[in-house]
Amino acid sequence: MEYAQGQVSRWTDEDRHTLERSFDTYLDREFDSELADTGTEEELEGLRARLGDIGDYCGTDVQIYRDQIEQRIGDLHSDDDDSPPVRQWQGTNEPMSEHQQEAEVRRLLMDCRTARMPSSRRRRPGSLYG
Repeated sequence: MEYAQGQVSRWTDEDRHTLERSFDTYLDREFDSELADTGTEEELEGLRARLGDIGDYCGTDVQIYRDQIEQRIGDLHSDDDDSPPVRQWQGTNEPMSEHQQEAEVRRLLMDCRTARMPSSRRRRPGSLYG
């Protein structure tokens, strides 16, 4: 953008109109997906700055797009603040008792049998008639 704005710029009026049309097309067709794909605050701030620079050069009001970027930055902050703490698995170093091991093996075997059995033969819990 500095080149285009410089005193020795070789941009013609046609070049500027081409940039304006391309920028309008970008805003209409690409901006939303780029905003969705931008995941960090730093990237969003860069997008906001570039959008402002090009909008100023082209004479295009980009405030609505900058507001969307601000909203996205706010969402990133609220995601950080509102997210529940990550739960970690808390195992034990104590071995299972023999009774617990047998119960777990029976449960796993029943799950395997039930999965292989046709649904018409599966017993429903609490049902006297299979």
